[in-house]
Amino acid sequence: MAKKQAQIFLCHSHADKPFVRKLAGHLSDLGVRVWLDEWELEPGDSLHGCIGQALQTVANVGVVLSPNSVASRWCQSELEQALTREKSTGGKIAIPLLHRRVLPPPFLAGRLYADFSRYYFTALAQLTGLLHGLPVREIADAVAHRKPKSLDDTIDCLEAAGWKRV
Repeated sequence: MAKKQAQIFLCHSHADKPFVRKLAGHLSDLGVRVWLDEWELEPGDSLHGCIGQALQTVANVGVVLSPNSVASRWCQSELEQALTREKSTGGKIAIPLLHRRVLPPPFLAGRLYADFSRYYFTALAQLTGLLHGLPVREIADAVAHRKPKSLDDTIDCLEAAGWKRV
């Protein structure tokens, strides 16, 4: 059986778009299929329809946490939809991604998050490893040993943890 492609929907505030574009580009470079509004939506598309469909079908929803996203009704709605799906499937779908320091919404407060605010490339390696299904311990060991500071370092970490580029 073929392995499912790693994929993620990036839930974010428009105000955080520069960070989200950078993250989406790096994830794409690392073999992750990214659902990003400006990459998927065309003039005339229904925002609610297309985004709702994506939230029902993607494997993971990365929730970019910042003061902007926490205050956004649109982001809250997308997160609620992801959490509802998570409850019904019993799986882990919503992944908190800390972009800027903020008090997370109560329903995400008890979760571990990838901290892009302090160690961008470490968080990138952790997130990418999770999305590709690499062993958590292998990623942790590779990150601790290599302390990634660039995309190339991140690739080295992932390869050390067993990731094979396609």
